[in-house]
Amino acid sequence: MSIPLCEDCIKGYRLPGEPSGEMATIGAFKTYFRKSASSTNSEPSKKAVVLFTDAFGLTIPNTQLIGDSLGQSLDVDVYVPDIFEGKPPLSHPDLAPFTADQPGITLSLKQKLGWTWVMLKNLPGIAMHRPDVVKKRAEAFIKALKEAKHYDRIGAVGYCLGGEVYFRCCAAIHIATTGLVDAVVIAHPGPTSRQEVGRIRTPTSWVCAEEDVWLSVANREQYHAILSAKSETQAFESHVYPGSFSTVRLEEANELKRGTARYNAWVFREPSGEMVPIGSFQSYFRKSSSGTESEPSKKAIVLFTDAFGLTIPNTQLIGDSLGQSLDVDIYVPDLFEGKPPLRHEDLAPFTADQPGVTLSLKQKLGWLWTALKSFPGTIANRPDVVRKRGEAFVKALKEAKHDDRIGVVGYCLGGCAAIHIATTALADTVVIAHPGPTSREEVGRIRTPTSWACAEEDMWLSVANRDQYEAILRAKSETQAFEIHVYPGTTHGFSVRPNLDIPQLKQAYEGALQQTTKWFQETL
Repeated sequence: MSIPLCEDCIKGYRLPGEPSGEMATIGAFKTYFRKSASSTNSEPSKKAVVLFTDAFGLTIPNTQLIGDSLGQSLDVDVYVPDIFEGKPPLSHPDLAPFTADQPGITLSLKQKLGWTWVMLKNLPGIAMHRPDVVKKRAEAFIKALKEAKHYDRIGAVGYCLGGEVYFRCCAAIHIATTGLVDAVVIAHPGPTSRQEVGRIRTPTSWVCAEEDVWLSVANREQYHAILSAKSETQAFESHVYPGSFSTVRLEEANELKRGTARYNAWVFREPSGEMVPIGSFQSYFRKSSSGTESEPSKKAIVLFTDAFGLTIPNTQLIGDSLGQSLDVDIYVPDLFEGKPPLRHEDLAPFTADQPGVTLSLKQKLGWLWTALKSFPGTIANRPDVVRKRGEAFVKALKEAKHDDRIGVVGYCLGGCAAIHIATTALADTVVIAHPGPTSREEVGRIRTPTSWACAEEDMWLSVANRDQYEAILRAKSETQAFEIHVYPGTTHGFSVRPNLDIPQLKQAYEGALQQTTKWFQETL
């Protein structure tokens, strides 16, 4: 299951007129094509504009008609690629009866049930066009176009789905980060992140609605600030149109905002390290600032990621912070061999940032679908397997680098690996942040000083189990140091995927990072 579709992106009407172009083939793609009026066979146009459609693809001609208008005004070649391979994820006739034409209209129960049924029956198509697939297709089309036509200049436009609403496919915004095109227009995009906006390398023009649940005023201003900071070298503009809306039902909007905020609220930074091999593993590595080839650091910290692996950079960024504060080598191994069991964009809409939030029936069904869809990956990366991989990595690191002292941090599923490492004495000190499933027997086998950062509400670590584990560790605290901190107002994942827009969660994330830093200062 992925991010729900904005109703404004699945409603609307056919624009008047008939497209004047034709279907052509570019690489492996079928595409609508309208030739520049001044272009000839001997002197073809040297400029092109590519338009990425909404969720209905080429089944309604609106994007082609807009392309015709642009082509006529600018005298450029126009392309509207079919990035859904003839099978768009949604059909306009299916959804039109269940959407409102204007903001503020409450759907009837019948409309809500109809909308839900349409979404459920389209799940196969939604899965077929998941984010990573659509993003790669958009990039592949631009590359194929550049290879086939050798244009001097290429522009790209994305509407709704093509902008970024659907599945975070972010066709236009993604293309703007690649440097493949020369200019991009982004029309009322869906949820993106400060990090992705910060990676934009291309001049961009933003067409924004006055009221838009996908792009709040606060986020719009943050993106404006990011782009303004580099405006001397990279042009951008942003226009907000008064009286315009991009709306969804309040319940769905809140679900999306709760889910995506865990990643979108992350402070924009880029990891400063690099990927290196350690034994049979690929690992993110950040070298100690004082380490040299002749005198390398003798201390290292290994961070085990959550179930999303290296697909989001949060653990690497935390590692950078620890490395800078403690002046040690940092390693974040890929324990999932490039195939983490879960994808953040799939699970985000079905998780709560704070305790006491009850999932709606739709969220529960979405969570169940995500769990079923991810089942093969979950089995392949079950806790017992991850524990063994974590142990194998630390052994390979000790053999390759001969560090005098090694610390380990584990988040969520990586917390299972960290607890296991603490039972082996392979590391000198361990931090365990809201871990996945463990047992009293395993906690009883811990032989290493441990620091625990726990959420107030955690489906994997209940209050009763947490109290039992604390009692076990306290019974041997005279010979083995430990500490447990519980952060009020938090849920599972808060120390690695926080919504920094919520002050209490920002404080908890910073507290857990400070706890980790202080623990290693004292024990590493």
